[in-house]
Amino acid sequence: MRDPSKLLGLAVATVAFLMVVFHYGWMSPITVGPPLNLVIMASALFVVALVSFGSLPLSRGDSRGFVLDGFFLAFIGVIILSALIGLNNDNKIKDVAIEAALLSLYACYWLVSRFGPRGTWFGRALFTALLGASAVVAVEFIYIYMVHGVGRVMSEQTTMTMAAFFAGLNYLIVIKGRPWWERLLVLVGAVAALFTVIAAMQRTVWIAAAVLLPLNLVLLWTRKYMSTRTLALSLLGLVGGTALLLLTIYLSPLRWTLELVYQRFTTIGYGVADPSLRLRYLDSATAMKLFSRSPILGIGLGSPIWIRWSKEMVPIMDNSFLVFLWKTGIVGTATFLLFYLSGMALALRGFFRTAERERALLYISVFLLLAGPFIVGTTTSILYSYRFNFILGAGMGCLALESE
Repeated sequence: MRDPSKLLGLAVATVAFLMVVFHYGWMSPITVGPPLNLVIMASALFVVALVSFGSLPLSRGDSRGFVLDGFFLAFIGVIILSALIGLNNDNKIKDVAIEAALLSLYACYWLVSRFGPRGTWFGRALFTALLGASAVVAVEFIYIYMVHGVGRVMSEQTTMTMAAFFAGLNYLIVIKGRPWWERLLVLVGAVAALFTVIAAMQRTVWIAAAVLLPLNLVLLWTRKYMSTRTLALSLLGLVGGTALLLLTIYLSPLRWTLELVYQRFTTIGYGVADPSLRLRYLDSATAMKLFSRSPILGIGLGSPIWIRWSKEMVPIMDNSFLVFLWKTGIVGTATFLLFYLSGMALALRGFFRTAERERALLYISVFLLLAGPFIVGTTTSILYSYRFNFILGAGMGCLALESE
């Protein structure tokens, strides 16, 4: 590959694939693949090796700039400041370094936007990688079910496979005239991604999918990629298909899964009487007490919190926004939200402004890639401490490459 920018794009897409396919046990000893730290280290070395081999220049002839640049640089400044505050407050150096490294994965935005190939090539490569990874994740889930006999695969992967499902669905709706085999492969990836979203039984992921799917269809309708009749039939088909799926499962040997789903949702109605929700409420109260100690700048990266369900001091809790608040304060949280929400807004703006179907597909795919974790982040630390920050940054980098 002679174009070093495409070499970089291929490396980033490959890393995204690797980060999604390997399953790591969450509250469970079940794992598939090597330890997470080895994957991240190998991925970083892979990017460095390919970039070095391709002699990617540190500066290019074409001057690049994008509206997200200033927000991103401000966010990086917050990471550095919060790390220094954490060290000054005698937080563990190891925890400070790990959190700074994970937050720095958003820097993939800068790497892609500055040195990636202009146009839609990288966006297509990224979402193709996510669709391919979804098929592998589906096989992993089936393997875990069959070998370990668990009732629920607790996985971090489904937020990314949800984005892959939307990308595949929108491809089948928006893009016309492609070979049948290509559309079949996309369909397989989308179905596999949907399977993982359902099988993981994560309530917040389900809620995100339930909110974003109708919104996705309405957005396509507003751009006339769907007729009013097709939109109505799609929404009816969504309800009818869900009912048919539930009936099929009810009549099959997998009926027990419906009972588990029912149990997962009925506990929501218990409010703080539900042990899970009550513990989250108590942990949130603790996080707000930490926030009150230094509301403007926070108490720094690496600062621990007492988690009641695990009865230990840990660096994170199950709410991305509260983690940002107590560690980086109002300034850091506002800076991050400005960067992240601006990416979502620019993706929507690009979707409504572009006249090209392929660009429209990538714009709405990036919007949904960012919107899913934003919803799921209310009950997990996905926006703060997950390896998928790398993919979210790459998605925002797509916006700069596609900018017309």
